[in-house]
Amino acid sequence: MPDPILQVAAGRTFRFQVKHTELGNGSSWSLTSHRQTGDIYVAHREGGRWIKSSYHESGQWHFGLGSAAVARDQNGDRYLAVTHTHRKVAPGWVHALRIAVPRSELRHHTEAVIDRKVFPVVLPWGHDAVAIDLYLGMPGHPRAIQLNPLNRVLAVLERGDGGGALLISRPLALLRPIADEYAAEIREARQGLIEQGWDGQPTRIVIFGMVDPQGPHHELEVAIDPPN
Repeated sequence: MPDPILQVAAGRTFRFQVKHTELGNGSSWSLTSHRQTGDIYVAHREGGRWIKSSYHESGQWHFGLGSAAVARDQNGDRYLAVTHTHRKVAPGWVHALRIAVPRSELRHHTEAVIDRKVFPVVLPWGHDAVAIDLYLGMPGHPRAIQLNPLNRVLAVLERGDGGGALLISRPLALLRPIADEYAAEIREARQGLIEQGWDGQPTRIVIFGMVDPQGPHHELEVAIDPPN
């Protein structure tokens, strides 16, 4: 029997996190829709005061600075990236975001966030990583898109403009180990944490970017371990 699909009303928040009994957890994330508009907001909960993603009814998508980052540099640009055009993946549907959580980056790490109920996302057996994909459906859009049998629908969300959204998990293959692919970013992040008085406990960062200027935003969870 297929898993029950969670229905989330407009204006509500859906929280999710990759969890594995032996390997540990990924980060927890929050996805919030606006009650009266088509806007959607996604935040890495532990780093949400620093970086946020937003997908607006107007068609503008933002990687933006959170309150802590803005307070540090009030004269700086609040947006790290803005996109306006988006390629449809099916009639009325666009792929807005992919969060990648590699098996190698799971840790038994306690986040510095308020303890709230989160939806557990399963790491597919035998795969390098899991991708969590957010699709946005326009008002009046067809209510279904074709999915691969390996995909799992995590939640169906209403949007305040009459549109909808789907959050889906799927297996993901990696071309190179994360420690090799992002060695420079990991060294820089670890050094920055040390300079800020890091206590040496495992933590994590999110590396964000875009592969296709008309495609989804990408966010990658990366664990930062103590130096040897």
